[in-house]
Amino acid sequence: MSTFAQLKTDVASYLARSDLTATIPTFVQLCESRIRDQVRVAQMETTDDAFALTAQTVAVPTGFLGVRRIIIDSTSGRALNYLPPERFWGATISTETSTPEAYTIEGTNFVFAPAPSTSINAKLLYIKAFDALSADSDTNWLLTNHYDVYLYGTLAEAKGFIEDDEQGNKWLGLFNEAVSRVNGTANRGRRGAVLKRFGNTPP
Repeated sequence: MSTFAQLKTDVASYLARSDLTATIPTFVQLCESRIRDQVRVAQMETTDDAFALTAQTVAVPTGFLGVRRIIIDSTSGRALNYLPPERFWGATISTETSTPEAYTIEGTNFVFAPAPSTSINAKLLYIKAFDALSADSDTNWLLTNHYDVYLYGTLAEAKGFIEDDEQGNKWLGLFNEAVSRVNGTANRGRRGAVLKRFGNTPP
């Protein structure tokens, strides 16, 4: 199993520079930022079967990157409709209080319409970022199954730091190729709802 410690060791070996050892964790953090922006695989899907709609505005979960669906009635399987913010606030139901029918995303919050008249437990399926690496023993699905994404991305950040543009572009290109492969392989054959991205309207 790949770990944060192994990644740091391998990056140091590729760089062959002892003066960058203390900075490698920062390079990994920058790589993880790219990963959060670009990697979208089924293994990032997380279910919360008791997501509480306690008010019109409810904070998104920790690590939230996008939503696949929100089911308001587990018996019928009725899902809430997504509306872009401009359409959401133009709808009459945005000022009503009842059982929610629609939602939008603003900043770091879900907003529901009508506003729930009582607390409701919804079934939320959302895209969650992989846990960031911190302790030497830390790992996650991507690091274990697609180690090259982390390695190439971290090396790209390191080469950018030392202003080696040629090598930086080389590793960034390999990172982008690895991301394309993992997205394609992990999602091949999948057909699902349009992803509502965090803080944006759907593409």
